[in-house]
Amino acid sequence: MSSVPCYMCRMELLTEELRTRLEANHEVTLAVQRQRYLDEAGDELREPDNEPVVEFFVPGTAATWLATELLPDGDTLFGLADMGVGFPELGYFSLSELAGLQTKSGFRVERELYFEAESPISVYAQAARELGSLSEAIMELEAQTAVATRQSQDVEMNEVTDRGFHYTVSEVETDLDLSRRFEL
Repeated sequence: MSSVPCYMCRMELLTEELRTRLEANHEVTLAVQRQRYLDEAGDELREPDNEPVVEFFVPGTAATWLATELLPDGDTLFGLADMGVGFPELGYFSLSELAGLQTKSGFRVERELYFEAESPISVYAQAARELGSLSEAIMELEAQTAVATRQSQDVEMNEVTDRGFHYTVSEVETDLDLSRRFEL
């Protein structure tokens, strides 16, 4: 019995829950566009700046996609695409084409199982353009969020200590020393 290497396995790129969230974002965008068309007062309505719902990537490469919307055809996604050559851009891409991609080494597009958006798509786009890479932008934004979370936890810990609670040296000072050394 031969086993198939993991990188050769096909992954479900969109679950029903992800499809529902992507379709809902598209409906919001359509509603804003309709309102803008019908609005005779000329008020400026901004396009929604949705948070990405899903991240796709090709293992071993810098090719990365973030999707915010799924159009009614069930195949066309809107989001930020970076083929790994330094020119990330907002636009439309095909789910079926992503599913059909395969590198010479046999790697296929996968979904990042633990992706959680940290910001709206415009923030990812700006960071990706500045860094020349969407995958680098994602890591940078995740790092910034981790630092902010850590700082928030430090503030909460100080508030608890000020209320008379005490921690042992090994529980608190070790964590604080590490965070200062690595500027987390």
